[in-house]
Parts: sequence; structure tokens; C-alpha cells
Amino acid sequence: MSMKDLPNWLVRNKGFIKKLEKLTIASVVGQFPSVRASHENDISDLDISYLLTCGSILSQSNDELCQDSALRISQYCLINSVNVQRKDSAALILDTLANNATVELAVEKGFLSEGFEKRLPIAGQLEAMKRKIEHTIEIGNDKFIYANKFQSEFWDSAQQNEWISVSAPTSVGKSFILESWVEDYIFKRDKSLIVYLVPTRALISEVFESIVTQLDPYRTGVINIQTLPLRTAYDNSKTNVFIFTQERLNIFYNSLNEKPIVDLLIIDEAHKIGDSLRGIFLQYVLEMTCARNRHIKVIFASPFTSNPELLLSDAPYKGKTSVIKSSYVTVNQNLIWVEQRPNTPKKWRMYFFFRGERQFIGDFDLENTPSSDSKRLSFVALTLGRHASGNVVYVNGAADAEKTAKQIADGLNYDTEDEDVLNLIELSEKVIHERFALNVTLRKGVAFHYGNMPLIIKTEVERLFSKGKIKYLICTSTLVEGVNLACKNIFIRGPKKGSGKPMQEDDFWNLAGRAGRWGKEFQGNVICVDTNNERIWNGTPPISKKNIKIIRATDSLHDEVNSIYEYIDSPHHYGMTRANPKLQGLLSYLCISHYLHDGLVFNPYIEKYNLENLDELDAKITEVLDLLSFPLEVVTRNPGISPILMQSLWNRFCDCDKDNLENLLLADPSSDDALSSYVAAFTRISDTMSIELGYNSKGAFVLALLVIKWMRGYPLARLISERIDYFKKKKKEYKEPSVIRNVMEDVERVARYQAPKLLSCYNDLLRYFYISEGRADLVEYIDDVGVFLELGVSIKTQISLISLGFSRTSAVMISEYITSDNLDELSCMQWINENSSLLDDLPALVKMEIYSIVNGIEL
Repeated sequence: MSMKDLPNWLVRNKGFIKKLEKLTIASVVGQFPSVRASHENDISDLDISYLLTCGSILSQSNDELCQDSALRISQYCLINSVNVQRKDSAALILDTLANNATVELAVEKGFLSEGFEKRLPIAGQLEAMKRKIEHTIEIGNDKFIYANKFQSEFWDSAQQNEWISVSAPTSVGKSFILESWVEDYIFKRDKSLIVYLVPTRALISEVFESIVTQLDPYRTGVINIQTLPLRTAYDNSKTNVFIFTQERLNIFYNSLNEKPIVDLLIIDEAHKIGDSLRGIFLQYVLEMTCARNRHIKVIFASPFTSNPELLLSDAPYKGKTSVIKSSYVTVNQNLIWVEQRPNTPKKWRMYFFFRGERQFIGDFDLENTPSSDSKRLSFVALTLGRHASGNVVYVNGAADAEKTAKQIADGLNYDTEDEDVLNLIELSEKVIHERFALNVTLRKGVAFHYGNMPLIIKTEVERLFSKGKIKYLICTSTLVEGVNLACKNIFIRGPKKGSGKPMQEDDFWNLAGRAGRWGKEFQGNVICVDTNNERIWNGTPPISKKNIKIIRATDSLHDEVNSIYEYIDSPHHYGMTRANPKLQGLLSYLCISHYLHDGLVFNPYIEKYNLENLDELDAKITEVLDLLSFPLEVVTRNPGISPILMQSLWNRFCDCDKDNLENLLLADPSSDDALSSYVAAFTRISDTMSIELGYNSKGAFVLALLVIKWMRGYPLARLISERIDYFKKKKKEYKEPSVIRNVMEDVERVARYQAPKLLSCYNDLLRYFYISEGRADLVEYIDDVGVFLELGVSIKTQISLISLGFSRTSAVMISEYITSDNLDELSCMQWINENSSLLDDLPALVKMEIYSIVNGIEL
């Protein structure tokens, strides 16, 4: 047998498997002091020596199973062995795996003495030196990083290819190597435009902080790094880095008369291209961006996907492409099931899956009886997680998150005195509400996290959780949707995603991938609760890892052509849009493709769908576009909205009183007549395009009031208190926690998503309508409300503060002290430096944010 084949033979050898199983179970059970092990946990010295030898062989393989086994052996020996030579041997296994972060973790935790390489025999020292040279990457000039195997593979591929699609597990350092590569890319070029697309605003903030720290830590402005889609964001005298969602990129393009050429496009969480309407939107901005520069460099990054090569189908003919499909293991993950013993609700059993086989490994007792279903997850998390930080509990909605956090907090018998946590409580009381549940649970080291919460609160919750100051974090599907948050333990019970639908396997494994923080933990645990309850799990919980299969949202075109014909011809076009919103997205995509390429038949991006009778479809789309009364540019500026519905709104404009056309304008948000103008606009939109801004005039009034107050910069706390006051005044029954959640949801769903999308279309149509009616004089009164709504402010000073990196919360609080409403970014920074004493009474976390931004320091 050759040395090349030895690892694959060894990892499947029955004798080896038996000894590895015993070591693995001992390692897993050892993490939970409350579990009574069912197995003998002592591993003999002879077995440890044997396994270390096996680990050194397995570590040389690129096979996932071999790497996982080698990693288990090394981390067990580092933690449990007292023999220095064995610890050094374990560290050598990690070094062979190029897993330097875990070596550093072992040193940090006192399991390994520094400089283990110097204690190795000469041959071992030479091998270690060779690997270090192989995996050391130079960034720019005189800056070096020690990469792992995946990172080295990515670096080499990115240097040699134009289109790269990367698929790798969560904890392999994708973000770090991407950002390091961007730094090197910028260093080697005089000026360039880089667009970094992420799926959520939360990720914009996270990536921005990381990119700034990497590229311009002292915030000198030598590189123009922007997150806001403003006309003034682009500076052609510098290298520009824009961190946007697909919606923000479209707003940015629409703000410019001449759209700039993008040199490098990075799409993170690229598998989101399958997410219905937003996936269609992402495909659109990808094609539009690449059509302007056929020499663009494109990098797709996604979690562990089965077909990352699909994303390269839009690459130019004969362009250099590369697929990196890595299963590189940096941290062990354990799949654990826990079930109640029959007739004894406080007594539970723990099972562990080793090589796909379920093994009973121990018992544990709950302190209290879970008298209701909602307590089962909470009580298990309390019992198994109380001895360590880094516990994430997944729940199915915002209300569940608050309830579970309260249950866990009530089971902990201490109050924190940590200053950072107390500062977060202070901010939460002022930003959201003094009786918000988070303010209570934080005192016990418990927090919750869901999408509609203010960014500054969520960001600080994540920071304190990563530092171990918050022990339990209760999360919703936001964790699946794109927040780079890892943990030690993740507790799951009957997970759902969306409107009560059971979570799909690929989402489950994407969620499970958060367990195990590379460089912070040696292993992570996915703990599934009540796994014998088929009702809540919709059968049996997933056992074998399933890679995410990427299916573009636009791929459904092949099967939906007849439905699109029916949709176009239907006299109930508006009703069909409401029943099947995806049809609207597909029609919009086809119309834009037709316009940009002078016909679908000339569009190179359409070939991948293998559409039959393309000429017939092309003719049908031509028919739609020929019937429009407004310039087709409006269609391209507003992807995702049916041109036929746009025509309905145009017709509504035409029916208005020609002597009072100014009544169609949206008033300035600060104007006295803003509310009436927005109610009228929302009603027109509701009648012709979408009910998202109100089913009727009453609904339009409520949402218009919210939108105006949001653009005026009203703090969220004020919006919440006014909603509560309204219920009191009307003597309506209400529950305070529900009101708080509902206001936050309305802000995110309406004010920050639907309103920008629909009102931007409204204004685009209105602009050309005025021109067609000979009233071009009114065009100058049309504001870019899309930006106002996205940011939640409408005056220049507040926008400038947000451009500097301040959260909306901080920007609004700071602007309360600034008289001028027209300061640019430089003037805002100057004002803060000269008037810092005026800001002393702001919440401590806001002052920390000010200090961080002014001094260029990452908190």
C-alpha cells in the first residue's frame, strides 16, 4: 500500500474506528459536567500513543473524514494529556493540517507551551518550517499572513482566474482571506472600483468594520470605503470599495447619470441568488454590472454548496474560471440528540452520532419540570449550557425569542455587574423602550437577537456574546439569513423558517455550521431537543450533512414561460401579482433583459435557461414594452416591479386634475403637508401596483404616518411610545411586547424595504409624466426618497453622520445637538471634535461609537 492510500485505508480500519470512537465520546461527554457518562472515559496510554501515530498519518490527507479524525485526536490529547511530548505531537498534527489558529488557542488556554516547533526533532522542525513557508502569503508590501489549506488554495486560484466560485464550511476563514485578498488587489492597482455585495444590512455593517480595519485602520480616507448608495459616494480620484446589498447597488446606479465600471465584484452568501424576488434582483444586478465590463473579476462565496460551478455560467466565453469546493475541517462538530426518558420529564438521555450511527453516551437531569412545551428547549439549554459561554438557542420567531430568553434568565441565579452589559441595557432603554424584555434578561447574561431590532443593539449583543459576557443568545432565522455569528453550543427544537414551515435540510446544516468557533473553541455541538417527537421535527431530524444546492430564482423561467404568458394577458394582472409575486419579478427581469440587449435573442445571459421558443417569448416581451407610455429606462431602474403595473400607475397620473399636477408630488418629510401627500401617494400605489403600503386609505394613513416619522429621524423609542399612546387613547387592548415588536417589524418591512422600492418607482414615473405634460419645472421638487427611507433620515447632516459609519441611532442623537442641517462628512467630524463636551450626556455605547469612529479604533 502506498503512503498516499494509507490515510483512506486507516480511517476506515475497524480497530482504529473502535479506539477513535471511545476517544471521541469521552471528548464530547467531557464538555458537559451535568451529564453522567455511560462509557468508561479513561483512554489508556497505549491507545493514545497509537491514535497520535494515526493522527499524524491522517493529517496529511485532504479527505474530510481523515482531517476530522486527526483533529479529534489532537484536540483530545492537548486538553487531557499531561505529557509534554504528546502535547507537542498533537500540536504537530494541527500544524500538518495548517490549523495554526487552533495551535494558538491551545497556547492561550494553557494546554500547550509556546514554541512547540523548537521542541520537535530536527526532521519535524524542517517539515514545520517547510509548511510555514508554503502557507505564508504576502499581502501588499511586507505584510504576511499564515493561511490554512483552504485559504492558500483560494489565494492561488484568485491570482490566476477571473471568475471564481468558492464553497466551503462556515468556520474556515472565508471572510478573512477574502478581505486580505482585496487588500492585496488594491495594493497592486492604482485605482479600482470594488463592489462587495452581502444579503443584509447587518452584514454591511459587519463587513464594513472588518474592511476598514484591514484597509484603513486609522480612517485616513486614502481608500474610499462606502456603505451608502449616495451620488456623492463615488470618488474617481481614489480606489473605491462599496459594501452594498443588491438593493443599495441599484439605488447607487440610479443616482448616477454615467454608471462607473466595476473592476471587482464579490458576492458573499452567493447561494442567496435562489431567494425568490431578492434572488431575481441579485441576478439582475450581477448581469448589469458584468455587462458593462466584460473583463470584470467576479468572486462568489457561499457556504458548503454542492454545485458552486453553477454560478460561473455567466462568465465570458473562454474566460478563466475556477471552482473551489472545499470540505476543509478546522473545528470538530458534534451532532447530539437529547430525549426525555419515558414518564420522567426531568430525566433525559443524551445520544451522539459517530460516523452516522447513534450512540447513547449519558444521562442528565433537569433542575425543574418543563411544565409546558415552551420550557423544554429552555430547560435543556440551561442544564447543558450553564457551565460555558457561547450558547445559541434557535427559536422560530421574535415572540418566542423573548419568551425563551426570559425563561433561561429566570433559571440563572446571578446578576451581572459588567459595565459593557449595563451600558447596553441603558442604550436599549433609550433606543427601544424602558420595559423592553432585553433590558431584563441582559442582567442575567442572556440576550435575544432578531432581524427587526436596531442595528446598534444587535451589533453590541453580538460583540458581547463573542467576548463571553453574554452566555446565552436566543436567535431566530436571522442567524441563517446571513449574520456571521459562531458559537460553542447551538440548541434546536423543531426548527422552522418563514411562515411556520419546517426548516429544510440545507438550512438546518447551514444553521448547524455556526457551532464551533475556529480559533475560539476546539469543537462545537449541535444539540437537537426532543428528537423522538416526529410531530415537531416533521419526521426525524437530519443526520447526514447535506450540502446546499444552488438553484437560481431565475432558473424557474424554464418552467414558468406559459404562466408568464397568462400573467401578461390576464385582465386580473394585479390580482395575479398578489397571488404569485414571483411572476412579477420574472416578468421584470425579462423586460429589463430585452431592453438592455435589444431583444432577448441577443442577450448572452439568457442562454443558460435553455428556453424553448425564445423568439415567441421575445415577441411577447416586445409587445409589453411597446404598450408602455413612458421611457423604458424606468423599467430598468425599478427591477422587481411589473411594467404593466407601472403603466396602471401612469394611467392614474393621467386621470388627475391637469391644473393641479403639483398635488402628485411627495412633500418634503419635514413639511406640514407631508402626511396628506404621502397618504395620497400610498393610496394611488395601493390602487394600481401594490397593497404593501396599505390595503385602503385607512391603512395608507397609518403606514404613511410611520414612514414620514421615520424619515424625519424620529427615534424608534418615540415611534413605539406613540403607538402605545394611540392604543391607550382609543381604549384598544394591547400587549406592550407585541406593540414593540410590531413597530420594529413595520419599520423594517415597510419603511426600509417596501416604501423605498415603491416610492422610487412612483417618483421615476412622475418625473417623466411631468415632462410629458410640459411641466418639467416640477421635476426639481422630486426628492430621492429611496435613500431617505433606507437610512431613516432626510437631512444632509444626519446622512453625513451615517456616511461616517455611525448607526442611525447615534446619528439622530448627535444631530440633536447640531444646529446646521447641511454639514458634509468632514464638517460633521470637525463639529464632533470641537464640541465633544456637548455629547457627554449621550448613552455610553453611543459615546463609545463616537470614540471608535473619531479615533479609528475597532471596539
